Amino acid sequence: IFRYYQIYCDEIISELIFNKFNLTTQQLFLIGFLFFSWTGTHFKTALPFKSTAKAITDEMMATFIRHFSWTIQEARIELKKFQQINENIFYSYNPLLAKPLLIDRTDIMCPVPIFMFWLVTSGIYYPLIGDRSITNTFGKALGRSFENYVGEVLKKSCTNRNLKIFPEEKFGRPEKSTTDWIVTDNNGILFIECKTKRMTLESRTAIEITVGL
Repeated sequence: IFRYYQIYCDEIISELIFNKFNLTTQQLFLIGFLFFSWTGTHFKTALPFKSTAKAITDEMMATFIRHFSWTIQEARIELKKFQQINENIFYSYNPLLAKPLLIDRTDIMCPVPIFMFWLVTSGIYYPLIGDRSITNTFGKALGRSFENYVGEVLKKSCTNRNLKIFPEEKFGRPEKSTTDWIVTDNNGILFIECKTKRMTLESRTAIEITVGL
């Protein structure tokens, strides 16, 4: 949780998140984990869902629900669309991962609470990278933020005085860059390159690898 929160708190990413969801990174995490906790012990809750936390207003709750919920009827259509009765039956995409909350007339529910946990952490990546208007901006900001996170982990975990940590440096003409981080001691050198891009869903789930790749 802390890792994702720190990476998404990057200034540019935070702005993109707010423009996309009308919620700050902190609000997104707070509401997501409130739902994760609540729906783990309550199967159905009457709408409107009232906030019990001072940091979260009812309006924020309504905004979150609007982005990450759909009616049971809509969910049925999407589930049928992605169902595969073939060799990929156990690997097909579940659209509830994108919108874990279901609305049944005047009630709201989350059939698989862990989907809410995944949505708020690793899942936020997909609606942002999938938005063509911000793909490049988000991709670059995410890469830089993750690189900074890795550097912070290195500095806090490499307490041995024999270890030296070097950030990325520019050199030469035309200009080139070293790896993102270099860690050295008397016996060796560790070159670290940080990557945040993910494989497509099909490449990770299709049994026939030539299709997905």
